[in-house]
Amino acid sequence: MGETKTHLSKYLARVEADETLVIARRTRSVARLVLLEPEAQLKPPHPAGLAAGKARVPPELFEPLADGLLDLFERRGQVPDPLDRK
Repeated sequence: MGETKTHLSKYLARVEADETLVIARRTRSVARLVLLEPEAQLKPPHPAGLAAGKARVPPELFEPLADGLLDLFERRGQVPDPLDRK
């Protein structure tokens, strides 16, 4: 096992060359290193800005909030109890 840790990069290069390697602990085989099939490999991350231009932010979003609304977001005001049935 220690040899495997020391030479892992070398072993991975051999696997990338389509060689199958068996890792053993003493005299017992415990793992097999094989090249992954293309469909089993990780998919690349989505490119940034994939949805660029598909949504519109209305200018009203940047206008000041109504009186007291910001206080509610910052928990400075009284939050009405939605279960209060006065």
